[in-house]
Amino acid sequence: MHYFKRRLMFLTMCGLIVLTGLFYQSANRATNVVPTTTPSNETVPIEKLTLTGLDEETYTLSQWMERPLIVTFFASWCEVCAETMPTLTAFYHKEKDQLQMIAINATTEERRKSDVQSFVQSAKVTFPVFYDETGEAMAAFELIGVPATFILDTDGTIHETFYGPVSPDRLKNAAMATQQK
Repeated sequence: MHYFKRRLMFLTMCGLIVLTGLFYQSANRATNVVPTTTPSNETVPIEKLTLTGLDEETYTLSQWMERPLIVTFFASWCEVCAETMPTLTAFYHKEKDQLQMIAINATTEERRKSDVQSFVQSAKVTFPVFYDETGEAMAAFELIGVPATFILDTDGTIHETFYGPVSPDRLKNAAMATQQK
């Protein structure tokens, strides 16, 4: 009988450990990262999207539509985002005369809003960064995971979507193709 109680206690503890691990994993889940490219040709309601910048000012996305626009969504806890941001920043500095680039934080997926500032500073992001505190932008772009990068023309039509990391060459090719349309 004593052996049975010890065995039951051991199995109960193992079950609790497994349940704790599952709970931790679901509480700290990352948004899906799906490494694909998808042309969508859908128009995003640019004139309706208002976002708050890191400077706490309010902006409409249409302010950046005089040239093709690259919009990248990120989260501060996303390791792939942290690896991708320096590449995007370098690309932006090379191509900023031909296109616009902004980053939108998936703020509804953040633990703390203050983490976003730290992330932007450590990644040395120099293009405009916005909070999507309501999830409105994520819904408008039908976001399914981060990082996600969208290439839009001046009318707000999405010409290319990249989930996961994207190389500067692929970005440049997609942006140039957008300019030719």
